Amino acid sequence: MKAMAAALLVAIAVCAACSAQAIKRIDQCRAYREAWHSSADQDTQHLPVKELVQRAEQMIVCGKEIDAKPVEATMTPSEAVTAVIGHVGYAALAAFYYKEAFNRAAWFIDNKKLTAEFIANEKTGKIARPKSSSSK
Repeated sequence: MKAMAAALLVAIAVCAACSAQAIKRIDQCRAYREAWHSSADQDTQHLPVKELVQRAEQMIVCGKEIDAKPVEATMTPSEAVTAVIGHVGYAALAAFYYKEAFNRAAWFIDNKKLTAEFIANEKTGKIARPKSSSSK
């Protein structure tokens, strides 16, 4: 049981490296952000935890690395505000997906009566923090 809980948490944290979406360009980031924003409620009901975490990690990469500077010097103030609001969408979607993944993992741990065991193992360092692909 201990190993199952630890494996679940490790899988949630590190599965971003195996993301099926190879988003590498600004236009792709923005298109996925808009598409996933419009389907986020449905996605959190139907997608597995692994895919939710992959999407969250991808949105973080898009906002932090690929589309890091959404405002251009030639933009009007209105365009700049729209770009910044859109850029905030990366973080909002990531938080939305992570929250659902976390809630499911927490439910699993609690449902399997692993809460006390998990807390004890976490406090003693038996549950290591996996390296996240977004912390560079």
